[in-house]
Amino acid sequence: MSEVDFVDPENYSYGNKGFTFKDIVLRQFRRIGELACVEFRGGFFNKTPNGEIYVPDSREMYSNAIDALSDMLCSRFDKEMEDIENEVVKNEEKMIEDLSGKFTLKGLKGEYREMNEVSNELFRKEKLKLSRKLFRGLASFLHRNKYLEVGELEN
Repeated sequence: MSEVDFVDPENYSYGNKGFTFKDIVLRQFRRIGELACVEFRGGFFNKTPNGEIYVPDSREMYSNAIDALSDMLCSRFDKEMEDIENEVVKNEEKMIEDLSGKFTLKGLKGEYREMNEVSNELFRKEKLKLSRKLFRGLASFLHRNKYLEVGELEN
């Protein structure tokens, strides 16, 4: 019978590209940094000679990128990071409940709730604050797990 080899997923690479889980995480981390360096504004339709083009809400892009990073790492969270994520999710759910109104917004559990335009805008601004808190927690988590080692900045 042949011996079975187990591969460490942290150090597995695809071909010669060196495409590891850490590479994926750091690419997403860099993407979040790029999204954070633009002016946050709501989405809108831009009229062109060929029709209308939707320009996405940069706040939602930033928040979604942070959520994606959190989803990638959630199976590796330590107690501190789990607590941060649970607090952010709880606050977001409470915000959705508190801001019920005229327009619809898809909640965390997939349900739709009514929201008015003012509440929708307030929700996005507050969600941005929660996303930033989650990102800071994720950055600390990555640092604790030596994903973000940079010798020159260490104390």
